Amino acid sequence: MKYFLFFCTVLICISCTSVSKYNEQLKTQISVEKLHQDVDYSYTQLQKFHPDLYGYITKDSLDSVFKMVKSDIQKPLTPAELFQKLAPAISQVRQGHLALRSPFQRFTKKETKRLELQKGLMARMGYVVDGDRLFVKNNAEKFANIKVGTEILKIGDVPTKTILNDYRKYITGDGWNRTYPKFSLARRWPDLYTLQHGFLDSVKLETRY
Repeated sequence: MKYFLFFCTVLICISCTSVSKYNEQLKTQISVEKLHQDVDYSYTQLQKFHPDLYGYITKDSLDSVFKMVKSDIQKPLTPAELFQKLAPAISQVRQGHLALRSPFQRFTKKETKRLELQKGLMARMGYVVDGDRLFVKNNAEKFANIKVGTEILKIGDVPTKTILNDYRKYITGDGWNRTYPKFSLARRWPDLYTLQHGFLDSVKLETRY
């Protein structure tokens, strides 16, 4: 039994070290040279594996998009900052099933158990995006004074319109389809907000019902 407990302890230590190392990498800035290599590698993999990469954009245009990403990277960046540069370029392919996902902090099993009921604050409700407007579709956790149909006008002191327009560059559909992106934005904007602001305990909302 003691050997089993020792084995479990070793596994836990390895797991904690792995999580700690991964999270530390998320905070570490990557050199400009390596960032450029990452951009080149991403484009090479797209060219190698995507079955219809130039279906909605010419090769010359997409070449220019990735060159602009590299030219815009003039200082070391963290992985999250690289995501903010590279994801809009990926969206220019205009394929609804193609997206770059953002890197998030990992948690140990102990932290996960402590935070098992915690998730991105804004992700606790469902939403509908209508143009530049954001409405509450469902409020499963029954936040006080938030009824279904409530429009969120501001988050903090920032107009919702500004937030949605900022996140639209990460969203794409097939070609110039205008239907799918609004549903994708309604699902994904809370994760993008959490990536930008971290896990919040509270936030001020200006709403209208």
